[in-house]
Amino acid sequence: MQNAIARPARPPRPHHARPDRPASLPEPGAARRGTRAPLLAPAWGWRFPGGGRAGHVAAGPEYQGTTNQLCGLYPFVAGSGTPTAGTPVGRHQLWGEVVCLDPLAWLRAGLVTNPGMFVLGQPGTGKSALVKRLVTGAVASGTRALVLGDAKPDYSPLVHYVGGQVIRIGRGLGKINPLDSGPLGAALRRLTGPQAGQLRWEVRSRRLSLLMALATLIREARLPNAEEVVLGRAIDLLDERRHGTAEPTVPDVLAVIEQGPDTLRSAARVTTPERYRRALHGAPGLVEHADSLTRLNRARGMASIMITHSLADLDALATEADRARARGFMDRSAITVLAGLPPRELARVNEITPLNEITPLTEPEQALVASWSAPESYQPGARHPGRGKYLIKTGERLGIPLQLTLVGPERELYDTDQAIRAEADQMRGLL
Repeated sequence: MQNAIARPARPPRPHHARPDRPASLPEPGAARRGTRAPLLAPAWGWRFPGGGRAGHVAAGPEYQGTTNQLCGLYPFVAGSGTPTAGTPVGRHQLWGEVVCLDPLAWLRAGLVTNPGMFVLGQPGTGKSALVKRLVTGAVASGTRALVLGDAKPDYSPLVHYVGGQVIRIGRGLGKINPLDSGPLGAALRRLTGPQAGQLRWEVRSRRLSLLMALATLIREARLPNAEEVVLGRAIDLLDERRHGTAEPTVPDVLAVIEQGPDTLRSAARVTTPERYRRALHGAPGLVEHADSLTRLNRARGMASIMITHSLADLDALATEADRARARGFMDRSAITVLAGLPPRELARVNEITPLNEITPLTEPEQALVASWSAPESYQPGARHPGRGKYLIKTGERLGIPLQLTLVGPERELYDTDQAIRAEADQMRGLL
């Protein structure tokens, strides 16, 4: 005999078909029909093709430390990101973000208070490449770039490439009339009344400023006020005689002075125009004229970029007053870009920066810039460690270390070593 035990029947297992659309994606018009809000996707994504499924989700990095150590990370552990206003000049060396730079764009964005920029670095570290990238971006955005005194020349191929004009000045080459009024003269001939008088004084002031700068360069001394009055009067006499129909020249000014009294003639005579090409450090007082121009950048919507290899270049000026004014160029530059520099040069940078908007370099920043200054070995053909690496310092912010990478025709247009390589190739051919 068998015992039968009655048990309740197990309910059938429901069949769940794979949905064509996840629950988190509502049908079109579902929100308008007042249906319930969609569910969130699982942490690893939906388990069907195209559902964003991830086989593994890595956990965020976790670090531990004592309170004495961690308190040093606050505030501004990693800064506030890189600026996006201006021309892309490279990527951040730590987290790869694109870094953009342009003095005028940063001024418009409120990142700086003046459009001055000072670039400092050893020869061969890529200072010209950075400035050429900025010039290329400025031209592309509609800004007119002027390169004054391209002696090497470094910028002529780039100017030709972007469709600009290269003016070659020298013996047997082109000439520039510093007293030419340019477009202002054409506008002056069409104006009358108070507007014409105001523009006429502007033209006169520009001519007088250039004459004084050239005379200072030649005489290696600043002109006294009496001689400034003589030059101004000579400009007025030429303008009156020609009725504004022809542009005066420097020889015309000399001729007017020679026709005057002997005392004025002996005080105002200059030597030969060929000496106008003398370098800045050969003219005490000329720095003052350049200094006055940089103070007007904001009012005239202009930006200035100054490049030098070392702060010792400023020590070559003749007088202490000129050296102090030259150091003011860096003081008034809201943006300072440092390429590879030795520790002794970085120490001088820290001596100047407390006086302006740029904070002194931190110890890690000094170590980083110093590591770009020289190769670690004597192996031929090794890439210089500082080529294309820069540190941007401005305001109270930490510096932005970036790496510039040349693309396309930049490798040829920005190359300043072509002559050296051509000479080496020629020597190898002779051997």
